[in-house]
Order: sequence, then structure tokens, then C-alpha cells
Amino acid sequence: MGMFRSRSDSPQAGTTEPDGSAWPLLVGTPAREHSSPTIDTISSSSSDRRERVLLLLIIAVWYFVGVGAIVTTKILLTDWHVPPLLLTVQQLTCASTILRLVLTMNDCLVPSPFAEKSLSTIWQEYADFWLAGMFNSLDFLSSNTGFSHAAASYVETIKSTDPLFTTAVALAWKIDHVTSLEAVALTFLMGGIVLSTWGNPTLETLPTQSQLVCGSLIVTIANLCFAFRCMFQKRYRASSVALQIDDANLLCRFQQMGAAVLSVPALIGYAPFIWRLLWTTSHIDCLYYIRLSLINSICYVSYNWASTYCLSKLSVLQYSSLGCLRRLFAIAATCIFFGVPMTWIGALGLLTSVLGFLAFTYLRNERRYCAPAEPSPLKQLSSIV
Repeated sequence: MGMFRSRSDSPQAGTTEPDGSAWPLLVGTPAREHSSPTIDTISSSSSDRRERVLLLLIIAVWYFVGVGAIVTTKILLTDWHVPPLLLTVQQLTCASTILRLVLTMNDCLVPSPFAEKSLSTIWQEYADFWLAGMFNSLDFLSSNTGFSHAAASYVETIKSTDPLFTTAVALAWKIDHVTSLEAVALTFLMGGIVLSTWGNPTLETLPTQSQLVCGSLIVTIANLCFAFRCMFQKRYRASSVALQIDDANLLCRFQQMGAAVLSVPALIGYAPFIWRLLWTTSHIDCLYYIRLSLINSICYVSYNWASTYCLSKLSVLQYSSLGCLRRLFAIAATCIFFGVPMTWIGALGLLTSVLGFLAFTYLRNERRYCAPAEPSPLKQLSSIV
């Protein structure tokens, strides 16, 4: 009961973070020191533990299917030479279709939150929704473009700098704040990323300095899109109109919106490629492409749903730091899968980033622990891992 409820539809009281996320207060907490456990408190404790386990499982799904999405995306871009824009539209279309079917079969699909509203009302009340969806699509388009230019481990190394951009956006729009010690921890995290980049042997495979700059710029744009997507999604979740839609339906609408907007330039610009793929490819190759695309879409929708769920449960900076650790995991996994060696400088950078992440998480949890609210899910997870 309530295991999958988002922040907005929980009946429990809660405290609101600067970014709009809320951490539920357990019913009967003040009386625990002076009374024996009751059925309500025992039930509440059991429910909390289930939520911690659920969050831990979803984080694990986020990590592992993310690697699957990266590997299959890289294969489609390099072996099949699918243009990044066309691949992004394919991913958004297939993922939204799969998610819509799952929601429909479970009778969980909700109508569009702005189904019977005027255009002016839609823009006024749902501007954050539209902007979050567009930045989500542009983030994946930029990432796919980066994967088409450089090795997956190098792209993930540059994308690991997203805590810097997310922190800057969160502070600029005042949806989160950091203490001086948290800033030091983030600096260590970023320093580890710099070391990993310098120690990345794939830099030597880039033929020109201009290609290196171009690839880094594209991935930096992806990081900016990711930061703005986090901010606008948090702002939307903090609004009253967000009560109408849960995380899975929200992600489905994001993907449908991105597919609708990007499909027009993709179909116009790459019509010859689509024609050649449909009529000149053998049946065996077509079946292989369909199978690979299906695996990619399943990994893609699972990764995005887990990402959206975690962003709803965590603060922006916690989510970003956890995402950075996920990218470090992806770097190591893709290096192994694609046979890219890791230098000792790169390994030192990864270790420094992990230590910076752990320090930031500890400091953030200590700050929240001293507050009257309950500790965050990340702190609660420490009791089971």
C-alpha cells in the first residue's frame, strides 16, 4: 500500500526541501520515546523499510540498464551508422510506446493533464512541464551525438561533470543550496572527473584537436540540458497541477513530446537513409536490427523510468551526485565491454570521484539528520547496505 506513491499523492505529512521534494514524517514519531510500539507504528516502520528496499532496487536497475542502453546505443551508432537524431526519435517513440502499453495493461494510464485546456492556459500552468520534456529530449539527442563522435567511456567521463552544471543551475534558481564542506566534497568529485579525463586513453584515438573540442562541447551541452531538465521537473513537481500525473505517466508524456517535435526534422533530413534501410537490407540483418533496437528501447525506457523515479524521491544535488557515481560505474563497464584499457591516472580519478561522492552524501545526510525532518532515502539506504 503506497509503495509506488510519489511525493505529491502521499497522505502523510512532510517537510519540503528547497527543490520542492518532500520527506515524509512517520505517524506517531513524537510519541515513540514515551509509549510502547503500536500496530500503526509497526506498520509504518515496515512500510518505510519496503520503500527503502524499493528505492535501492530501482537505483540498481538505473545503474545496470544504463550500461545496457549505452552499449546498444553505441552499436547502433557505429556498426549500423544510424544518425543520432534519427536514433533519438526511434528511442523516444519505441520507449513511449512500450511504456504506454505497460501502463494500459495495468490500468494506470491517465489522460493528458492539459487535455481540455486552452493554449494560453497550458503555457501558463504547464510551462515547466513542457520545458522539462524538451530539455530531456535535447539531453539524449546531444548524448547520442557525443557517442557517435567518441568512445562511450570518454563520453561518460565528460558527462560525469553534470554535478557542476546541476549545482550551478540549482543555486542560480535557488532550488537547493550547499554548505562550504559540501562544496569541498563536490570539488573532489569534479577533480576526480578531470583526472579520469586526462587518463582516458581514448583521447589519443581522436584524430584532431578540433574533434576533441567538438565532442567535449556536445557533451557539455548535454550536461546543461540535463541540469535544466532536473530543475524544471522539480519546479513542476512542486506545483499544484503536478498532482494529476505520476512518475511513469510523466515520463511517457515527456517521451511522446520529444518524439513529436524531433520526428519532423528527422524524417525530412534522413528520408534516404530510412529508404535504404528498409529496401536494401537483408531480412536477416533487418531482424537483427529490430532485435537490437528492441533491447535498446527496453533498456532506454527502464533507465529513464528509474531516473525519473529517483529524481522525484531525491533532491537535485543528491540525484546528480548519485548519477555521477552511476556514470563512473558505466565508464568501468564500457571499458571492459569495448576493450578500452584504463590507466592508473584514470583509476585514481575514479577513486577520487567516489570518495567525493561519499563525502558529499554523508554531509548532506548529516545536515538533513540535524533538521526536524526524517533523514533522506539515501541515509535510510545505509541501514540496509
